[in-house]
Amino acid sequence: MVYLGHLLGDGKVQPLQAKIETIKAWQPPKTQTEVRAFLSLTIYYRRFVKVDGSIVAPLTELTTKKQPMLVNWTEGCQKAFDSLKKAMCTAPMLKAPDYSGEFIVQTDASEQGIGEVLAQLNEERLDQPVDFISRLLSREQRWSAIEREAFAVVWTLKKLRPYLFGMHLQVQKDHRSLR
Repeated sequence: MVYLGHLLGDGKVQPLQAKIETIKAWQPPKTQTEVRAFLSLTIYYRRFVKVDGSIVAPLTELTTKKQPMLVNWTEGCQKAFDSLKKAMCTAPMLKAPDYSGEFIVQTDASEQGIGEVLAQLNEERLDQPVDFISRLLSREQRWSAIEREAFAVVWTLKKLRPYLFGMHLQVQKDHRSLR
């Protein structure tokens, strides 16, 4: 079944193949408007991929008011563009949430951004992603590593509240101090 640009069925959710083909065929943008259009399309499907916000930062920077309308396409922009396209075109299927089971939240923070994976165990007892989210850090970049890691957990739980409210939940961290 197709619903809001997603293919639903068999307890799984995936992006429409036509949209993935559109992303694959996208040429490097030349204007701010083209950069915004590309980012808008990928944002809609970014829940399917684990993309650190820092990967997208060079492209996001091109959309700020202080940048000219004709973008200065650098090697960093091309690398970000290629990385995002590759991630979007190899997106995994997401598991439809099973509200009778336990959720697993995995967060991570870098100096530039934070990311999260919401997962549940599948029939083979392996983590199956339900959702991915990430964001760039702004003033939080000045925080210590433990503060950024703790912030990642708090921010993630707030963002995922509709999924997680009243549910059994396990938070997994790779930062030793927060275990």
